[in-house]
Amino acid sequence: MKNIHILALILFAFGLFRLEAQPAKEPVMSMTQIDQLTYRQYLQADWNNLIKTGKKAHKNGIDFYFLEVRMGIAYYHLKKYRKAIKYLEKAFQKDEKNTLVAEYLYGAYLYGGRYLDAQRISNGFNPKLKHKLGIDKNHLIDVAGVDYKMEILDDYLIPVSDEELNQDVITQNTYVGVDLGNYYGPGNLFWLSAGHLQRNFTQNIYENNMQSVYDKTMTQNQFYVAHYSQIATGLNIGLAINWLQINYNDVTYRKQGRNGRIVAVPSKETLHEWIGFGGLRKDIGDFKLGLTISVANIKDQLQAQPAIETYWYPLSNTDLYFFSNFNYKMEYEQNNWYNDVIIKTGIGLRLGKIYVEPAYTYGDLYNFVEADGLIVYNDDEIINNRMELLTYVYLIKSRLKVYAKYQQYTKTNFYQLNGLPQTIDYTNQTITTGVLWNF
Repeated sequence: MKNIHILALILFAFGLFRLEAQPAKEPVMSMTQIDQLTYRQYLQADWNNLIKTGKKAHKNGIDFYFLEVRMGIAYYHLKKYRKAIKYLEKAFQKDEKNTLVAEYLYGAYLYGGRYLDAQRISNGFNPKLKHKLGIDKNHLIDVAGVDYKMEILDDYLIPVSDEELNQDVITQNTYVGVDLGNYYGPGNLFWLSAGHLQRNFTQNIYENNMQSVYDKTMTQNQFYVAHYSQIATGLNIGLAINWLQINYNDVTYRKQGRNGRIVAVPSKETLHEWIGFGGLRKDIGDFKLGLTISVANIKDQLQAQPAIETYWYPLSNTDLYFFSNFNYKMEYEQNNWYNDVIIKTGIGLRLGKIYVEPAYTYGDLYNFVEADGLIVYNDDEIINNRMELLTYVYLIKSRLKVYAKYQQYTKTNFYQLNGLPQTIDYTNQTITTGVLWNF
């Protein structure tokens, strides 16, 4: 019995110790206390603690207009723009005339990479706020740019001695383009691009210990029109069409004279190709998801190319993001469908004032379409597994964007040796430079 009493005393003492050891629960604050505390934190620019206070209030079911405003502004000053949007949107929906909220929401959209959202809400701003933000002027052209692309070509001509060779070799490949954009109405962008591609070849024929070299050229003119608009907050639709005019200055071979001597005769041919594009993109918090499809007639072959896009902004801004594009190309040729998978993945990050975006594309780029139908790979050689690095910087109050893109990949060239089809892989590089001016 004595042992039982001792055991009871021990358990009682242990229970008291447990009660003393447990930390006291933090008292639940009232809405008035939350309001007073967050207002003080707001005035002191104590953004981190303001957000902590706001999160605790939400856990206890407390939410009100000024708490949404202060939390949105706190996230904004911490450069977590995409998180700020969530709170500023709610406050803006309750009071669209609050210019402080409107200005912060506009900036959060802009610096969070949601440009059509920024353009949509700014369309309803009063003249004074538009003037403050520098968006009070209507321009016929809001964005204008030029770009130039050149290839650094390897020498991949097949050396032969006593064999028969027929091989086309690219000697020059350059592109120049002009871009124009206009924002109009609430959340609309009209985009126009025109480009000219010049590709020079040599056709190398070696037979009967005799070598013949014929110059050939291909020029391509393209005219691209795209329209993007918002169908809901954070949900954009894009439609585009690209028309190509391709001119070949080639040579054909004919027998001439009684002895049937083969001679090269210049020939010309003009072809037309087209690409149609459609896509939906949705911003959800720190993510952007897209579903797109292009339909094209390239080299008289019908193809469709559905794709899935994903973007993740882990810092809630454009200083760091990860992206991937999954493309499934379906091409109809000779009464059969041929399918290819092309995946592009990369990362974008800011290093000081310079932005860099390395990326890698896995798959064969042949009759392939990208950049919302603007860029078309329609030559007779195949691009294999591309590496690239895009760099750009904003100058003159962020109105001027200067960029350069370097790409490196292997290409597959097709030729005939002794009358049999053969292939050779060689390394190719391209450099694209350009400027884009925002009026």
